[in-house]
Amino acid sequence: MHVDPPGPVERIKGWALSLPATLILAVALVVFGPLIAVSHGWAKVWWCIGLGLVAALNAGLSRLRQKPLGGFPAAADHVMRTVAGAGHPVLIALKSASQTTNAESAKQAAKDVRQLVLDTARLNCGLDRKRRNESRAAVYVWDDGDLVLAAFRGREALGEPRSRWSASDPEHQQLIAWARVTRSISVDRVGDVKSQRPKASVSAYAAYRSFVSIPVVAGNVSYGFLTLDSPVVNNFNELDEGTMALLSHILAAGMAHAEAIQKP
Repeated sequence: MHVDPPGPVERIKGWALSLPATLILAVALVVFGPLIAVSHGWAKVWWCIGLGLVAALNAGLSRLRQKPLGGFPAAADHVMRTVAGAGHPVLIALKSASQTTNAESAKQAAKDVRQLVLDTARLNCGLDRKRRNESRAAVYVWDDGDLVLAAFRGREALGEPRSRWSASDPEHQQLIAWARVTRSISVDRVGDVKSQRPKASVSAYAAYRSFVSIPVVAGNVSYGFLTLDSPVVNNFNELDEGTMALLSHILAAGMAHAEAIQKP
């Protein structure tokens, strides 16, 4: 395949992009060079390491200058690969949901987003990687003041999770109030349901020991909450909280669009 050599404009752009990198490296050499020359022992080693770090950082910045970001899809893809490990599928589903123009297709697209969110949470969160298949993710939505199970993924052989959190049950009211909050949203993470007190009562025969939950909110509207549990004690950490927060926003976006399409 024939490739044309760069023209004058491309050469000028390349020179302009490389000039800051050259200046930074030159300044680093002027500063670190004499220090390396006059130092001895560990001091010399550390000054050399410092020069190497500056050179590596400079190379990275140069690469970023020359590579276009590609807008929101590229940035979101990077976040998903780094934080959630899901990559394109969730983003593609959300994009498809946002492009639907009728109620039925929007509802189905929101379900597709929900399933991918549940699978992503289940397979990409948890400190015990060998037992991630034993985790279970679920989403609860509002139904006349109660929270009802809309969908779940994982641990099917052990039965479904609780089907309803009732506002009329005193032991569920704290959970209901927490899920309703649309400002200062907090993540509820419990390391061991046997020793810590969750926001709502947990059966003594529950098949899980730890969980992390977060409300699903878009704007000032609560759509329910997303939860992930595991039979492993202390299986979730702050990074999992961040992943769940990211996934809850994606889920909320799909649900908000489906609701908006259905309104006359």
